Amino acid sequence: MNIDNNFINDLLKNANISEKLRFNSDLRNSASDTSLQMINALLPGTKVSTAPSLIRDCYLPLRISG
Repeated sequence: MNIDNNFINDLLKNANISEKLRFNSDLRNSASDTSLQMINALLPGTKVSTAPSLIRDCYLPLRISG
């Protein structure tokens, strides 16, 4: 999986048309891969749960608009 500007642009475009202003993409290479590898786009205005399971997740901004 190559995460480039086109991939990020598509991810953000899908988040922008989503009612919840977010979108995720599965980064696994095959159906036999049992790991959990996802990338999430969360746009301003989306609501993020504070469930205990989310505490171990990492959120890193890919783009910040000014």
